[in-house]
Amino acid sequence: MKQALKLILSTLFGACIGFGAVMFCIVMFTGTSVSDFLGKMGNVQIATLLMSCVLSMVCLILAVFVQIILHEAGHLVFGLATGYRFVSFRVGNITLIKDKGRFRFKRFSISGTGGQCLLSPPDRPYKQMPYFWYNAGGVLMNLLTAIIALVLWIMFPEAPLALHMFLLLFFICGFFLALMNGIPMKMSGITNDAFNLILMYKDPKSRKYLTQQLSINAALMTGTRLKDMPESWFTDDEITDYGNTFQVSAKAAYGSLYIDRGEFEAAEKTFRELMQHEGEIAGLFVKEISCELLFLELIGARRKEEIERLYTDKLKGYALRYKNMMSSKQRLLCALALYYDNQPEKAKEIYGKVARNRDRYLQQGEVTADLEIMEKMLRKAGMQP
Repeated sequence: MKQALKLILSTLFGACIGFGAVMFCIVMFTGTSVSDFLGKMGNVQIATLLMSCVLSMVCLILAVFVQIILHEAGHLVFGLATGYRFVSFRVGNITLIKDKGRFRFKRFSISGTGGQCLLSPPDRPYKQMPYFWYNAGGVLMNLLTAIIALVLWIMFPEAPLALHMFLLLFFICGFFLALMNGIPMKMSGITNDAFNLILMYKDPKSRKYLTQQLSINAALMTGTRLKDMPESWFTDDEITDYGNTFQVSAKAAYGSLYIDRGEFEAAEKTFRELMQHEGEIAGLFVKEISCELLFLELIGARRKEEIERLYTDKLKGYALRYKNMMSSKQRLLCALALYYDNQPEKAKEIYGKVARNRDRYLQQGEVTADLEIMEKMLRKAGMQP
């Protein structure tokens, strides 16, 4: 969704640049001064043009924002209609969750996405899992609302200018987002809705992986740790396609399970196997796996050259960017402070901050596990958490 927003806004920006280029050429090659050019256009025309540009920008941003909400609402409505249960609804980094029977807002985001609707799967064998409507719901909602906006735009040509403009842009944005998600493609290695549908149609195991991931995610949000979840939710199957995000995510979940169990050698082996195919894996997974490999190196062999190879400026920026949304990044920063920067007090401060703010994190099961790991690190270093 973020890519769509950037593309739409860059198109409008390009139009402004184009207008400026036209004015520049007229001034440079016709001997017309800027003041003459603007004068010929007339003050009223200039004011009208500027107001139209501002109005267009506001309507465009609003249309994109509403269409993103509607896209995720499509997943929600069609998912609930086919037996799924509500877990979370995110637009930007604002996430609505259901916690102990009450709805709450928390902050969370995923690189490359503008929104996300997560549901827990119905209790059925994965081969019978209803996957079509849940995945297609967003595209259908964008397309349906875009058509309605176009019909209203045609039927009411005398509507106020702002409304008329909004309806047209709402149609364009909705149709564009429907295409962006309805034509199978990958953006930054992340598969869109149509691509996911094809994967699940061709490979029934992808349905199993999706079912497992949705179940794991729902349990983490309610405070269950990975090591306390059913073994059947995890799979260590051999990956046949490293471009298949479902397969990679399932394998990575097993690595995270090993970390929660304290089986660090097994976790490192799992993540290194994945990183042997770095060029085929989505960039988001590469960053997540790199963070875990760096953490495992810090609490393990602590080879300086390996730490420096993994701890790039990009990875540092990634960890800092998501530290207040993912407790696993705080766990990594705690290990860096303790074992690499030799700042035990800073490590203790990081642990204390996570402990104080644990309720703000989205995945409560992950927070519990990360706090326990950090506490063990600090005690091993002779510090009282």
